[in-house]
Formats: sequence, C-alpha cells, structure tokens
Amino acid sequence: MFVSFKKYQKIGLARMVNIKVIRNDKDVIYEGDIKDAPEEIKNMFYYKTEVSSEVTIFYVYTDDYLATLNMDELNKQA
Repeated sequence: MFVSFKKYQKIGLARMVNIKVIRNDKDVIYEGDIKDAPEEIKNMFYYKTEVSSEVTIFYVYTDDYLATLNMDELNKQA
C-alpha cells in the first residue's frame, strides 16, 4: 500500500555511475556522469530510483507537484 513518498539522500552521494534525473515523473533535467552533474543536481534529494547496468534513474519532486498528488488514489492503485 502506498502511503507517501520518502525523501532519501542527495543525488551527489552516488559515485561512479551514469545517471538520469527525472523531475515530477516527466521532465528529464540531467543525463550523464554523476561527476559532471551541476551542483544544483547533486544537491537534490531523490524519492525513488531505478537501477540498471547502464544508468541509475533518480526521481525528484517539487513541493508543488507533491501537493497535487492524491494519496488516496495512489493507495487504491498500489
């Protein structure tokens, strides 16, 4: 059952991986090597990840977007 999003660590704590950062489930805001990512990206907290051998996908959410989510609907879908 889905209850809420959990905020994890900053993206910049990852090491030696290629990443893709997706904001609000739709906008790719960075794609490339973690060491080349702008500080703004490295300082973002992620809420979920998908890991493969080629790329680690980090999902980040704005407060405005989180406020629009209907947690009751998400619980029904889970």
